Amino acid sequence: MMEAELPEEAPLPGPLQLQLRTGEFGLLRRIRVFESDFIQVSRRGEVLDVHNRMRVVTVGVARTSPGIPVPNVLLLARPCAPPPAAGVELTRLLPLRWVQVSVQDALREQLRLRFANGRSFYLQLCPCPGTPGLFDRWARLVRVLRPPGEAPPPAPGEALRPVAAARHHGRGLRGARGPASPTPQRVCASLPLQGWGLQW
Repeated sequence: MMEAELPEEAPLPGPLQLQLRTGEFGLLRRIRVFESDFIQVSRRGEVLDVHNRMRVVTVGVARTSPGIPVPNVLLLARPCAPPPAAGVELTRLLPLRWVQVSVQDALREQLRLRFANGRSFYLQLCPCPGTPGLFDRWARLVRVLRPPGEAPPPAPGEALRPVAAARHHGRGLRGARGPASPTPQRVCASLPLQGWGLQW
């Protein structure tokens, strides 16, 4: 795969990237983030709610160095509390080699994140008015992170290996499908991914 070149001109940054630019995370101030809002769902696609409120998660991927050909970090954030507060707060920063990202259900626009501790999280893309084909970009990104021929995510109960080890051993999983779930509409902001080997 050719080395990724981020676009010279990028749209307005999303809330996660704006948070990174505040200076609290010095090494991340200049990185560009591809980010979108998701809601957490169960493996069957049912909305998970806490205190009658849906869990909204901002998911972002980025490269920490221009010399890295593909994104190498996963960022997770949540809306600031209390609700009137603007912006998001970063809750997780993980190397992508220890996270397996896959499409759980393309029709319902759901992703699966499997972490090194064996836990899996299922996320459904929030509707993003004015950004058609946004989930297609995520699906293409998944293919960039896990090229054809690489092992799919392991089955529940299996230990998660780094990417290099997964390529050697190989594991499989078929994602379960469930009923469709209503989702809130949120303002979304993301970077185009032409530079990561994707054509639009």
